[in-house]
Amino acid sequence: MDLESWEKEEVKKRRDKGFLICPIRGVLRARKYDVRGNYTEEYQRIRLIKYLLQKGYPKSQFIIEYAIPIGHKGQNTLRVDLVIKGQNRFICVAEVKKNYTQENMRSAIKHQLIPAMRIVNAKYGVYFDGTKKSRLLSRNNDGTLSIREFP
Repeated sequence: MDLESWEKEEVKKRRDKGFLICPIRGVLRARKYDVRGNYTEEYQRIRLIKYLLQKGYPKSQFIIEYAIPIGHKGQNTLRVDLVIKGQNRFICVAEVKKNYTQENMRSAIKHQLIPAMRIVNAKYGVYFDGTKKSRLLSRNNDGTLSIREFP
């Protein structure tokens, strides 16, 4: 069996065992469902990645689990689940959650997404939880933010 055939077989085995396959990172150790039977955050992130790839963003522009230095001399970090960076500028930052609650959404947008958008000067921000409550934030020309449903 050659290396390529072996890799394909391994991917199939892992998929059959419930492991997720990310279009950017390949086979992951994460699963689709958590112990309570809910979708995992990693599953939701992969759904968002697939959507953005379909919209034409190249894989090379995706950075997963991006750490933004903050605070005195950058000793602390603000982590976002996903960024899209092209031509030395940030296009989009995204924060993914596995279960929607109004409080989780507000907190993620206020304490993670908006600060990350400001620090890296991204035009767009996405709060994504896999529901119709997911949101797209856009920076307007005057610096204000518009929030609407994420497709």
